[in-house]
Amino acid sequence: MIETLFAAVGGSIPVAVLAVFALGAAFLYALWIAFTFLRGYREASSLRSEGLAVGLVLVTSIPIGLRFLAATMLPIGGDIIALFTTAIELLGLLVVLATLYFPGGEQS
Repeated sequence: MIETLFAAVGGSIPVAVLAVFALGAAFLYALWIAFTFLRGYREASSLRSEGLAVGLVLVTSIPIGLRFLAATMLPIGGDIIALFTTAIELLGLLVVLATLYFPGGEQS
């Protein structure tokens, strides 16, 4: 008996492959934006740029990667993955808000 490595549940394999590629593209795009912020931080020595970059990575890239990796490679329930990634996203939003609204983020 020959077993296949991939199976599509509730849809076709081409749609599933397209969804995985779109998720990967969103992940890479979010990382590119965060690295752009970090480059600006290095050039301007701005703590605000660093805080925005860290917050952006916590809001976008890490949850996207965890949702994909945990759902496909770890035997963890979807509700635990959703809870964990939502907590990371909230942490990222708090970092962004703290960066934008608390004074003293700029160095002279």
